[in-house]
Amino acid sequence: MFKALALPSIFSSLLPQTTAKQSGRRNISVVKPRQMVVAVSLVVLNVVVLVSYLVGFNSYAAKGYEIKQLQTKLGKMTEENKKLNIKASEMSSMLTVQGGSVNSGYVAAGTPYFLTVTAPYLTYK
Repeated sequence: MFKALALPSIFSSLLPQTTAKQSGRRNISVVKPRQMVVAVSLVVLNVVVLVSYLVGFNSYAAKGYEIKQLQTKLGKMTEENKKLNIKASEMSSMLTVQGGSVNSGYVAAGTPYFLTVTAPYLTYK
């Protein structure tokens, strides 16, 4: 059944084609140079893909950590901004301005008094 599923015409160049040489009693298999080149190139390709995967995964993990830090910083700054807005509105309220003027030694203005001048005192030169 497995022979029926094989694709020998596509992968025939990649299958190991060894020639047996007899040296005394033992058979020694010799790998052809083309097979060696294909094998080494596949190993190198696998190493390159693995390294690129690791580098990409590491960079995504570092960016995720940086995003988390920035989100935390944004939350803290938002809270600080709310506190500063409340403090600014308190400082600009009329009661705070009046209290600050009294503490600074200013005196509240009473009823204004206007001088009335009669016509003979107004002259032009």
